[in-house]
Amino acid sequence: MLWEVMELADIYSTLEGPRRLILVVHCRELPDLEPLLAEAACSLSSGRLVIARCLDEGRYISTVSPRYLKSRAGRLHLKLLSELKPDITVELHSYSPRAAPALTSPWRRLAPPLVELEAGLLLGSVPPPLASPLRLQGISLLLPRVYLTLEVERGSNRALEAAARVMRQAATCSSGLELIYWLFKLYPRQLAKAARRFSRYYMKAARAARTARLTRL
Repeated sequence: MLWEVMELADIYSTLEGPRRLILVVHCRELPDLEPLLAEAACSLSSGRLVIARCLDEGRYISTVSPRYLKSRAGRLHLKLLSELKPDITVELHSYSPRAAPALTSPWRRLAPPLVELEAGLLLGSVPPPLASPLRLQGISLLLPRVYLTLEVERGSNRALEAAARVMRQAATCSSGLELIYWLFKLYPRQLAKAARRFSRYYMKAARAARTARLTRL
């Protein structure tokens, strides 16, 4: 069964508030990230929080790979976004220090380069393979909805503490916009850089798609 690869915790507050989704989609990264899931669950102040843990120990497929949506975890990831329509989504990953140059490189191919918020904590947005099918369903993950990808350096207490602050804010803010304002206040230069990289990547992708269509005519 498809849902056997994903464990869900669905937590409600007595107060109205945003719908929040926090995911760990790579089973091997769960031990590094469990403290952040616990932080979010303990901090929830309003609304609804769904925590999704992937239990599939199969072959690792990056969320930015076109093959991701063909995996069981990828199909469930998309299904959760389609059905829950969260106001705030945080996709959590852990990485080894040697992977940082590839994740932040301006020449990263399949997704916008990540931006370092603090030492060992990298920020991105919605993976491109997820964005396209959601748009076809009429679901936007742009403001006022917020989709964050956080990469936490494995074994770094400093990175884990910084990520925990973001998780607390994601669990207590009243909206996605409030979360973005908080991030801009704390990391103004980094957020501006992330916005530029996101815009540049999708403008380049749109030009490439137009060129491909014209070539086929």
